[in-house]
Amino acid sequence: HGLTAKFLISIKAFCSSLSTLFKKRTGQPLHCFIKEAKLQEARVLLLYTSQPLTSIASSLGFHSLSHFSKAFKAAEGISPLRFRQQGSDQKPRKFYGDSFLTKSEQQTP
Repeated sequence: HGLTAKFLISIKAFCSSLSTLFKKRTGQPLHCFIKEAKLQEARVLLLYTSQPLTSIASSLGFHSLSHFSKAFKAAEGISPLRFRQQGSDQKPRKFYGDSFLTKSEQQTP
């Protein structure tokens, strides 16, 4: 048990250090970055696939469809189903860098 406890303490310290370093480098907490990455993938899956919402939620690591829907609605202001319905005629045309935007929406430095 002593070795297992030491290992778990080491893992916890590593995760804490990683989170701190990530926030220093990006200005954003790691958990927020991960959540946004999941929601971005959800947007793509909702627009470009016919996967059921339960399948999308599960594949992105949400514990339930309810949890996924709540997180998605908090970010988008509409449910995943409504997003899919509304977005089907507004799909971005091309992938630009790290996001799906139309060329006119792409920011220039």
